[in-house]
Amino acid sequence: MFAQARAATVTGRDDVVSDCTAYIGEPSLGQLSPLVLHGPSGLGKSSVLAAVHQQHVDSSNGILLLVRFVGHTPSSRSINALLTSMHAELLELLGPQHSELTQAPPHLSGPDQFFWVLNQVAALSLEVVVILDALDVLLDASCDQSLHWLPMQLPKSVHWVVSIIDQGPYEPAFQRLATHASCVQLSELSLETAEAYLSTTLTRAGRTLHPEQRKMVMAGFQHDPSTLHLQLLVVAAQRLASTAVHRPGPQTLHGALCSVFEAAEQDLGTEFVGAALSYITLSREGLTMSELEDVLSCNDRVLDAVYAYWQHPRRRIPDLMVARLFRHFDSFLVGE
Repeated sequence: MFAQARAATVTGRDDVVSDCTAYIGEPSLGQLSPLVLHGPSGLGKSSVLAAVHQQHVDSSNGILLLVRFVGHTPSSRSINALLTSMHAELLELLGPQHSELTQAPPHLSGPDQFFWVLNQVAALSLEVVVILDALDVLLDASCDQSLHWLPMQLPKSVHWVVSIIDQGPYEPAFQRLATHASCVQLSELSLETAEAYLSTTLTRAGRTLHPEQRKMVMAGFQHDPSTLHLQLLVVAAQRLASTAVHRPGPQTLHGALCSVFEAAEQDLGTEFVGAALSYITLSREGLTMSELEDVLSCNDRVLDAVYAYWQHPRRRIPDLMVARLFRHFDSFLVGE
């Protein structure tokens, strides 16, 4: 579901998606290196990889696909958990008919078993494609910044497509990858592409903007032409009334994020929104709407803020408030 939703937002990245698809189409004869998609944060690397994944899912060409969006996919926040979960999925995709060839030696750990099985794939005349988004999140969670576990020379019949931020604290890790791997850089969106994305998203949502409102949204985008900034501007634009004052959209990513939070706080209250988002952030495996409602109902400060002007006989957070919160942040929450 996450990959499908992200793939639907890709606009103007056909050349990058084609480069990734061409790489996957290359013969892997034991000398191929991973393909690294790199660029600053917020340019849409996850969406591009989601589109590549969706393209191969739709084609049904017999390739075994292993995809992980680190930080979003369950069991992906640490290297050991990530590789162990991919090992389990690969065995499931191969099926019991290949169990004799894919039974790894018992002395190997979960991650090592995964790479051992990958080395057996060529003997089965199968192709495996691993799509791994956001290596930088793994770097944040690990003391090892070398990415030594990522093979620079892939086994036969195996392709790896990964993404990483190439600036700031992640630049040394990217440079190490770049010396061995093939690289594709993701550039900033053009103004024409951004306008096309705005039109497509508004049409899908059944909304439209006055020419002056549209001009103000694009003026904000031009100051920080990243995909995430554009997405936040479009989310805010969808809530504009036809009578809304024409003001330029937030000119920075930080300003756009603040505007999204402020809109939710104006609708639902600062105390409620702050507590709810804190609980979602702190939960290790996420929260359902019912669980979030239960936790918030145990917070007296939130209850006092919600029932500031009247007392309900049942002192509990109304489920409608949680539903409205999820609607506010629908584009930024990941569910299974």
